Amino acid sequence: MVGRSTAKIQIRDYRETDRSFVVSLSDETHHELRGMDPDRFPPAVVRDSSNWFERGLYESWARRSLFLLAQVGDEPAGFILAGPTNDSWTPTPDEPRPPQKIGEVYELHVAKAHRRKGVGSALLDASERELARQGFAYVTLVHLAQNSVAAQLYAASGYRPRWVVQEKTLSPTL
Repeated sequence: MVGRSTAKIQIRDYRETDRSFVVSLSDETHHELRGMDPDRFPPAVVRDSSNWFERGLYESWARRSLFLLAQVGDEPAGFILAGPTNDSWTPTPDEPRPPQKIGEVYELHVAKAHRRKGVGSALLDASERELARQGFAYVTLVHLAQNSVAAQLYAASGYRPRWVVQEKTLSPTL
């Protein structure tokens, strides 16, 4: 079990009783992302987190990775999912660095009332410590370019751009 307190912030493992908070916060955050980039997140793409729970996906992630919850007092304030990376842009055989265990932050969500109060940093710190303890050499994450608050948090936590992912919408008439 992971446990940590920073001021009033406590970090602990996810429990089944946290489900309604996680679903609600995840849905709220994904709707915010739609507001930042409506072309990339049309209504059909903004996922309904409760469906993820119904299909057992969050529980599946929790079994193979870190699923941590932040609390401020008795109030849930945010959560993080992190574990082995599944991306395709981490080191390749032709890169000079030897193969290493790579971690990834899959999702980090902080409730509006608790943003810019250290909750995101506390969740990142706790997940990074646990990933390091498990032998991961480094950790990656991806965030929406328009999410300047997330970019500031990650930069302040020592994350640096390594790859730039760009996209272009294609027309079927091309």
